[in-house]
Amino acid sequence: MKKYAVGLINHHQIQLTYKFNVSMGLFNQELGVLVALLTWSAIFSSSSQGIIGHFTRSQKYGYLIIVSFRAVVLGMSRDANLGHLVHTGELTTHLL
Repeated sequence: MKKYAVGLINHHQIQLTYKFNVSMGLFNQELGVLVALLTWSAIFSSSSQGIIGHFTRSQKYGYLIIVSFRAVVLGMSRDANLGHLVHTGELTTHLL
């Protein structure tokens, strides 16, 4: 009976590790967007001009948000496929 308990604990630990890694990946992406927005906010605040490189503050924020959303959407599909490859064991054939 003890070996089944150990197997069950290991299974739950693997599931929690996967969920933690996914959530940290999403947090990391959001943190990158926040840092980019804060950096550009500081750049526009320190500039005496309202336009930097032919972009206004609102245009730059819109660009950063659209690019970040695009990266999240494309990254999600790639990450979801990677999880499936690991689960089915096909990842090793792709790596070889």
